[in-house]
Amino acid sequence: MSAVSSRFWRFALINLVGIIAVAIAIAALYRYVAVENFKEMRTQQNVELAVALSNTLLDEILELQEFVESSSLLELKTSPEIDRFASLIDIELDLLPIYTVNIFTPDGLILYSTERQRIGAKMLMNKGVEAAATGQPTSALIREDSFNQYDRMTEERDMVETYLPLRDESGQVIGV
Repeated sequence: MSAVSSRFWRFALINLVGIIAVAIAIAALYRYVAVENFKEMRTQQNVELAVALSNTLLDEILELQEFVESSSLLELKTSPEIDRFASLIDIELDLLPIYTVNIFTPDGLILYSTERQRIGAKMLMNKGVEAAATGQPTSALIREDSFNQYDRMTEERDMVETYLPLRDESGQVIGV
C-alpha cells in the first residue's frame, strides 16, 4: 500500500468512528428529550386525573382522614370504611391507566392504598410526598420490576409516579 492510500484509509476510519460517535450522541439526546417529553405529558395527565379524582371524592377523603386518625392499625386494615372507599376508587378508576393509588396525610401517613397492607404506615423522607405537602406537584419516571396492581402482579413496567397536593375548599393542603 502506498503512503497516500494508507493515509486515506486512516482518514476514512477516523471519520467513520467520528460519525458513529456523533450518531450515538444524537440518539442519546433524542432519547433523553423523548423521555422528558413523555414524562411531562404523563405528569400533566396524572395531575388532571388526580385533581378530578380528588374533587370527586373530596368528602369521602375527608371522612377517611377522620376515620384513620381515630383508628388503630388493626381497625384500618379490616375496616368496612376502607372497603367502602376502595369500591369508590375502583368505580372511579375503571378503564383508566392508573396502577396504584395512595392517599397520604401531609406528614406522610398512608390513609389509603390500593396495596392494603400499606394503610397506616408512614412514608418517611419520601421527596414526592414532602414536595406535594408543601403545595408543589411532583413526578418521577420510575422502573418497577414487579408490583401489585389491583390484586394481580405486574412485571417490569416504566411508570410516571405523580404526587399531587389534595386541597380542601379553602385551598389548604390536607393530604397528598
